[in-house]
Amino acid sequence: MHDHLIKSAAKELEALAGAGKLDDASDLLKAVLQFDHSEATVSLVHKHLERAGHADLMPNQSPDPKSASFAPPAGQPPRQP
Repeated sequence: MHDHLIKSAAKELEALAGAGKLDDASDLLKAVLQFDHSEATVSLVHKHLERAGHADLMPNQSPDPKSASFAPPAGQPPRQP
């Protein structure tokens, strides 16, 4: 069930971004990362955003779902681009 939700959300994210609905795509991205912030999910949504031509919607650092600034979780170094 979890995998299905993440895969469906990633496809929807790609469709929204590709259609230019960037505000909706950004909202969905935040919700997905709050639901599951694993490396696999981050990688999957990034791939779909790249396909839509909007990889720029992805935060530069690993987002912390509890922080509006998307800082990395405590004790973890920032991701290298």
